[in-house]
Amino acid sequence: MKVRYATADDTDAIMALVREMHAEAPTHRARRMCEVKAADYLNDLREEATVLVVEDSGGTIAGLAAMIVGENAWLEGVDAKEVLLYVAQERRGSSAAMRLVDAMELVAERRGAKRLVVGDSTGNRVAQSIYRRLGYEVAGVQLIKTLTSTM
Repeated sequence: MKVRYATADDTDAIMALVREMHAEAPTHRARRMCEVKAADYLNDLREEATVLVVEDSGGTIAGLAAMIVGENAWLEGVDAKEVLLYVAQERRGSSAAMRLVDAMELVAERRGAKRLVVGDSTGNRVAQSIYRRLGYEVAGVQLIKTLTSTM
């Protein structure tokens, strides 16, 4: 498997993966996905060269990762924050996720980041295990509440 920067030609394949991810994620599927907004956001990140794809030997995109790299708002220095990491269901168990994380680390370091913050917003224990095997430590817990009041 080969990791590379995403290009505009990858948009359809990337959006197919984003739709698959949305349908699979329990914290996301309760809300309708706005495909135009998602495509625009990923396009902006792609133009900043922070969207990576992993493809198999046949050139099929098997997964993607996206991150934001910039000055930390409260601490000195530059940090990178993963905003999306997804591997197609049929490619899980391959090296795709590890290759994407390795590539994010390399890009983040090249841009001056001192740390890469990754996450799992869906409770995916396999993803958490991969991160831990790669040296990541738990640094908090994400809590979500659906708001229903109408001030």
